[in-house]
This record gives sequence, structure tokens and C-alpha cells, in this order.
Amino acid sequence: MISDKITIILLPEDADRMKRLSIPRVFIRLAVIILISFSFYLSWLIPHYMILKAKMPKLAQLEMQNKEKENEFTHLAERIHEMTIKIREFKQIDDRLKIMANLETDDNMYDGHFPGMGGSPSTSLSSDLTRAATLRELVPMMHRTLDSLKTMTAVSKRDKFKLHRYFRNQKKLLDATPSICPTKGLHSSPFGYRVSPFTGKREFHNGLDISTKINTPVKAPADGIVSSVRRDRLSGNVLVLTHGYGFETVYAHLHEILVEKNQEVKRGDTVARVGNTGLSTGPHLHYEVHLNGVPTDPTKYF
Repeated sequence: MISDKITIILLPEDADRMKRLSIPRVFIRLAVIILISFSFYLSWLIPHYMILKAKMPKLAQLEMQNKEKENEFTHLAERIHEMTIKIREFKQIDDRLKIMANLETDDNMYDGHFPGMGGSPSTSLSSDLTRAATLRELVPMMHRTLDSLKTMTAVSKRDKFKLHRYFRNQKKLLDATPSICPTKGLHSSPFGYRVSPFTGKREFHNGLDISTKINTPVKAPADGIVSSVRRDRLSGNVLVLTHGYGFETVYAHLHEILVEKNQEVKRGDTVARVGNTGLSTGPHLHYEVHLNGVPTDPTKYF
């Protein structure tokens, strides 16, 4: 019968007797199995270790690139935050301009719920332990902020269009408003009631008389169109300019008219020359300003 043990005899070189070592066969079998299993494990581990070792430089490079991407991401978040602040500042300027222009503002449009970044993202990412979680929170926040920036830019574009339209109309109004004296000379007879130099009676003078030399240039006080060129027994040579926005100017007793009907003129253009035509006591320009058909004092526009 085969023994359950294996006896190993040890013969020391200087020993007087032999040494016997009995090992159960099951231990031998177990050791063989472990050795074979370990050999298989090593045959699998060593190639994988070599592959992993070969990839280590690439992994280090990828980690460096990942850090660079994180820095770029953080910088992008900071830029978005700065852009949000700038657009808010521009909106405040727009609101001030709209108040000056008496236009409606959008004070309650965002009602305090504009989703800003809430501080510098670089500060919130300062801890390596919380960086990953913070980045996960930062991504949806950036998306919300970009959506809001898109809304704000659309609103700003609309507001600027309104302001542009308002100031364009204001410019047209200013261009159409008679704002300069049409000729140089002495204001000899003002607008309002006076004693007529011809009848000696009190009468209403609906213009301003400017005494000066014959042929003194008469300039258009505002942009407009020549609406009438005529000859009148009392007023002599008469020129009428229509400026828009209800403004119309009249020039009488002219020596010469230098423009034609329907001709466009600009403020400062020479349109006529002072004369002494019609019923007149001497060379002068009779100048009237009408607003919506009503004569007004020309001097209040100078």
C-alpha cells in the first residue's frame, strides 16, 4: 500500500546521524497546484504589467493634458463671468439712456434671478478634493449663464434699436428746428404787438425784422424743402421753407431768391439775399417761424 507520506532523508556533512523529514502527500499535491497556478498567474501578469508600463508615459501625458483642459475650462468660466458683469453694466447704461429719453425700462425683467456665476470660479476650484464635484456643478451653471447671456444680448439689441430710433428721430427734429439767425443785422422790430410804421396804429407783428445791407446773405436756419417762391405787393419777394415736424419759415422783402421750389436745403445754406422789395421802410429781412401753422417768436429758437 502506498504510504500517505513522503519521507525526505537529510544527510548533513558533519552530522553523525541522518535526519528524516516526513511530509504528507497532500501537501506535496497542494504545493504543486499552487506552483502551477502561480506560474499561470505570472504568465498573465507579466505581459499586462509590461503593457501598463509602456502606457505610463502616455497616461502621464494625458493627465497633464487633462489639467490643462481643466485650467482652460476654469478660464472660460471666468471669461463668461466677466462677460455677464459687462453686459449688466451695458444694460445699466441703456436704462439710464432710456430714462433720459423718457422710454420704458425693463427693471423687473429678470426680477433678481439672473443666474450669474456667483464669484470667481478659480476660487471655488482651489481645493483638489472638491474640484471634480465643483466642475460638475459648474457645467450646468455655465449653460444657464450662456442662455441668459443670449437673452440679455437679444434684449440689449432691442433696446439699442429703440434708442437708435429715438435719437435718430431727435436728430431729425433738431435738424428741422430753426436754430440760427438767418442773417446778420439789427433786430429793428421784434415779434409781437407794435405801432405800425405806416398806419401809426397798434398791430400784431408776426415776425422779426432784421435791418442790414442789401444783398446780405440769408441762410437757411434748418434743413428743409423750398415750398414756395412768390412775389407779393406788400411783402415783395417771398421765400417759404418747410422743415418738417410742423416747422415752416418765411422770408420777405428779399432782393434775390437763390433757390427753386421743391429744392432741398441744409442748415447754413445761402438761400436768398436781403432786399427792400414790397412795402418797406428800408433794407431789411422780415423773418417768420411757424409751428403747426401758428406764428411763434423766432428769437426763442436762436
